[in-house]
Amino acid sequence: MSDLVALTVEQDVARITLNRPDRHNSLTPDLLIALTQRLGEIRDKPLTAVVLSGAGKSFSSGGDVAAFAAVASDALADYASHVVSLLNDAILKILALPFPVVAKLHGFVTGGSAGLVFASDIVIMADDAHIAPYHSVVGFAPDGGWTALLPSRIGEARAFAIQCLNTSILAGEALQFGLATQVASAERLDEEINRSIAQLREKSSSSIARAKRIIWTDERLAQVALDLDAERIAFVEQISKTEVRDRMAAFLGRRP
Repeated sequence: MSDLVALTVEQDVARITLNRPDRHNSLTPDLLIALTQRLGEIRDKPLTAVVLSGAGKSFSSGGDVAAFAAVASDALADYASHVVSLLNDAILKILALPFPVVAKLHGFVTGGSAGLVFASDIVIMADDAHIAPYHSVVGFAPDGGWTALLPSRIGEARAFAIQCLNTSILAGEALQFGLATQVASAERLDEEINRSIAQLREKSSSSIARAKRIIWTDERLAQVALDLDAERIAFVEQISKTEVRDRMAAFLGRRP
């Protein structure tokens, strides 16, 4: 299971990589459990930063629709609740880390995987990357912080319209909205991440940790946890609908 999420620690920088490239790093229970374990492994290390990325052509395609579609109807609600709970736990653990989380985005970031980005502190995005919800296409209720985190970042009306229309947030728009810290060509992505790490190394790590702790207080984290759990409840209720089965089949190309 640990192979699904790779972890390397070099000096004061940890690198966590979603490692399911053949499925665009889609989020399955095993991958999310491995991610949570990796986050726990670095929690108390004296790090300058952790870089979160995805192997292969994309950061992550979000929930594995094929995996959802393969679950029997009478077990689907429990499976969905399990997956979203695991994702929510990973998001909360990212928010609670005492050092900056640098998200490296390339390809596409869709569905619930965007929550890992919304929870990150510094987002460096390839100029050809994009973020999109896809919930309204597949019929899912929003998860991954699309209602719990995104509206406070970009405004309720804009966040809702993006989800209604399944609008892709392009790199330039992500920068304008404040979702991305920096945009670079795909070839220079690692260079820019290393530049940001070098800048962080020049700063006071205790000051940075203090600032993050003041922003993400216990009270605020508790509220985010409640909001994420509301997403889980809605996701479970929604996925039991016949319409969702039909839309999943259409999305997977099994039905018009």
